[in-house]
Amino acid sequence: MKNGITLVIALFLTTFAFANNPTYEIAMQTALKKVNVEHPIWTEVAEDFETIVADNPTEWLPLYYHALANTNASFDVDLTQKDAYLDKAQASLDKVLAMQPNEVEITVLQANIYMMRIAVEPNSRGMAYSSKVFGALSKAKIQNAENPRIYVLWGLMVYNMPEQFGGGALAASAYFNTAKAKFATFEAASELHPNWGETSNNKMLASYK
Repeated sequence: MKNGITLVIALFLTTFAFANNPTYEIAMQTALKKVNVEHPIWTEVAEDFETIVADNPTEWLPLYYHALANTNASFDVDLTQKDAYLDKAQASLDKVLAMQPNEVEITVLQANIYMMRIAVEPNSRGMAYSSKVFGALSKAKIQNAENPRIYVLWGLMVYNMPEQFGGGALAASAYFNTAKAKFATFEAASELHPNWGETSNNKMLASYK
């Protein structure tokens, strides 16, 4: 009941904010259309949210998506450029954290940034950053264990770990299946709030067939 009341209050406040700032809502919806396509151009998305951040400095969601876009953009750039994009992502996420210190989505995205740091230099960064990833995901689970993105990232981490350390495809499957179940009941606080990860999770599950 308490969680239900909290969600109603959050939705009311979000609706109230949109009614008083329609320009912000339109800008966010337009930018999010570029996110919700099969192959987003993340550098372009990052630029869009950078503009929204400048126009709406008290809103946390534009900063969040700016961090997310730069995190994902690190996939698409040369190895020598990856850290630069992740640095941009971290800078925005640090600002979001100061605004919303208990928001689970921020903690999950922090885990994602740590994962991408590993991808830059697995041999030298694997051990230190793996600990940071699992630490962030454990914190996120305490904040809200129903968030499905926790289990998608956890599954990806385990999937890419050596079997002798408890990793591998078989060990990861439980996390992807948990994520699938969580996505089935997950409701974002508004149409502007984070709702990513289900497509990636379904692709991972399909790889087992």
